[in-house]
Amino acid sequence: MDLSSHEIKNDLTTLKINLESQNLNKNSMLEAVNNADYQLDMLLNYEKLFSDSNDFKFEWIYLDDLVEGILKNMSMQFINKQLIPNLNNLKIYVLSDKKWLYFCIEQLLSNAIKYSYDSTKITITFENNQLKVSNTGNTIDSSDIPRIFEKGFTGHNGHNNRLSTGLGLYLVKNICGKLNIRIVAKSYNNNTQFSLIFKKSMLNNNLTIL
Repeated sequence: MDLSSHEIKNDLTTLKINLESQNLNKNSMLEAVNNADYQLDMLLNYEKLFSDSNDFKFEWIYLDDLVEGILKNMSMQFINKQLIPNLNNLKIYVLSDKKWLYFCIEQLLSNAIKYSYDSTKITITFENNQLKVSNTGNTIDSSDIPRIFEKGFTGHNGHNNRLSTGLGLYLVKNICGKLNIRIVAKSYNNNTQFSLIFKKSMLNNNLTIL
């Protein structure tokens, strides 16, 4: 809470300085708004997930549409780093909660964007019952891999990124547990991949099921 609140205050200060300036920096203002929105999203979803009233509505979700919607909302983040989304084999239905699955994929993409090298590709593909998000950039230290889903753990890469609160992957791990999805990560040779592994009973290729 303290760290996220501090980051939000920094972003509000950036906005205030820009508004008081005669030369508005629109990119700086947009980045501040996106950063503040990210931190607030973390806090609100943390509260929702661990409250007694968290709601899960399982339904068949067309993965291609879900990912396209996420990418549309994150388009400016891709553009700012000149990153190219590469989508493969997403035309499948998965049985899950749309809101929470959206959050998980969004968080994995947010991490991929943060740690990708500029002008590289971020690949989102579905194969072998797994949704895989892969990027080229700073490798996660092998010693950090076993701890990346712990609350508050930021690791070596996180120390160099002010947006890292150690909350995103912790939330994703807990949400995946409630959605009956397994999540694994691997990182080597400047390539990092997070995989959401679905049970076969949660998948359907038949587009007429709706």
